[in-house]
Amino acid sequence: MMRLTTLDLISAVMHRPRRRLDFAIILHLSRVPDSAALEAGALSARREFPSTAAVLHDKQWQPSDVPGILFITSTEGDHAGLISQFVNSWWDIRATPSVQQLVLVPRNAGGAMLVTRFHHAATDGLGALLWLQHQLEVVNGSRAARKDVATYEPPLLQQHKSPQGRSAFAFRGPADRLRVSRGASGMRRWRTIAIGMAPLQEAVTRGGDDCTYNDLLATCALETFRLWNHSERIGLWFPINIRQNAGDGFGNGSSRIRVYNRYAPSASLREKSKVVREQIDWSRGHGEWAVPNLPWLMKLPESVLRPLLRLYFNRPWVDMGTGTFSHVQRSPLDAPAFDGVTKIDIVGMLDKRHALGLFAMSRAGTTFLTFVYDPARLDEEAVTRLIGIYQSQLASAL
Repeated sequence: MMRLTTLDLISAVMHRPRRRLDFAIILHLSRVPDSAALEAGALSARREFPSTAAVLHDKQWQPSDVPGILFITSTEGDHAGLISQFVNSWWDIRATPSVQQLVLVPRNAGGAMLVTRFHHAATDGLGALLWLQHQLEVVNGSRAARKDVATYEPPLLQQHKSPQGRSAFAFRGPADRLRVSRGASGMRRWRTIAIGMAPLQEAVTRGGDDCTYNDLLATCALETFRLWNHSERIGLWFPINIRQNAGDGFGNGSSRIRVYNRYAPSASLREKSKVVREQIDWSRGHGEWAVPNLPWLMKLPESVLRPLLRLYFNRPWVDMGTGTFSHVQRSPLDAPAFDGVTKIDIVGMLDKRHALGLFAMSRAGTTFLTFVYDPARLDEEAVTRLIGIYQSQLASAL
């Protein structure tokens, strides 16, 4: 048995059809991997990270014989439909382990798509990349497959002596939601764009070191939401890594801060990015991200814990921002294990209060930015327009 952490428990309890706390990483590979090697790599990764070979039982991870890794090779048909069905199917982690995977090999494509789905009760985006790195290193022979099961060790998290749960830059009430006319469905669709990093990084650093490439991407997200809404109360739900050692530890090592458009609309994009950097630094320094240690949660029966947590997190006045922005820049993605990756789709989590989230990962000089949206609230035309607004912001930075 492996006891859940506070973050694990919250993610497990809050997982619902319209608030799915799972995510998928789709790696487009230049070559078709050997299926036996992939299976061996997956088995080794499950032994290295034992919570991914377990199901949830009484607030603990219990080892399971259920094969959570599904290998489906398809040479023809609707590949996009198969992936969508896989990513959007309901997931009961009491019956199925916290990592699922499938492989698609389109006819005459010369490559494959490795689709891996992770439940947030077991890990975050960085942990997911550590899992995939382990699997792919076994595939390419640079790592020996693990034969024994490792000891379960969740990542050590940062602490703050006197955290402030509300940003000094926050509005009086919650930020405006994205302007849409229909209710949430719990389904996800996505579109990914590739962004060349070098010219944008040069544009940012040309003016000094008071903001970063990441700040620029986040500012473009704020501006996209602002221009779409035609309103001035825009906020980002902004996940951050809170591990004591930023690159270590499979599991849940992320929390969130909130970032707002607290700048003049007429300011340059770089000036706006400086304001975003100021907010991120304030929130990090004042502990807006801090996760309280609540050992009493583990003592409550699930029949009491479930409605209590849902009531707390679903309070209508809680500021969830206009949408999510996340960017993984320093990660294992530049390791040799990922050399055959030509594209990455990140199908992130959508809260029922979010119609759109922007999820990015960078490797080898390219940022892959995925627009994840609820198709009941935004149609293809609307998403195309939103992507166009974002790209026009990037162009203005140059």
